Amino acid sequence: TYYFSYTANEQTVLAESKSLLGPYRQKEVVPIDGSAKNIDSFIFKDDDGKYYLYHVRFNNGNYIWVAEFDLNSGKIKSETLTKCFGQTEPWEATPNFESAPIMEGPTVVKMKGKYYLFYSANHFKNIDYAVGYAVADSPMGPWVKYEGNPIIHHSIVGENGSGHGDLFEGKNAQLY
Repeated sequence: TYYFSYTANEQTVLAESKSLLGPYRQKEVVPIDGSAKNIDSFIFKDDDGKYYLYHVRFNNGNYIWVAEFDLNSGKIKSETLTKCFGQTEPWEATPNFESAPIMEGPTVVKMKGKYYLFYSANHFKNIDYAVGYAVADSPMGPWVKYEGNPIIHHSIVGENGSGHGDLFEGKNAQLY
């Protein structure tokens, strides 16, 4: 079974298919967690087989949250819902476009026993919309932001609004 998590009407939903090419359908047309508006879902499977849902919740800004995720029911374990971090670094809130705090677009990978959470900060209309990352010893955090953030920014790549990063494995297991 293949799973596809996406946003519909400011709610994160889960669909599945027997084929990678689809069609993807929800078993039941309901959000993963209807307790708050949320977007930008990312499902992470840890080495122990546990799943985690990283997503953005709206609450006086956009913030990344994580919760243990039950893939069978398609629901989060609400008692595990945890905010990953807030807006704390100057690059995450530049004055080029005024907005509430925005932390979004999570992607999580595990390498050599550490968890890396890639995220975007600033409003997407801000020229300084950019990508950084934080590191933790657990998929639930606590997260420590990389001091060299941002790692993708218009001054580095030559394109404005370079937010939302993701990773893929290329030849010889090289990550890009």
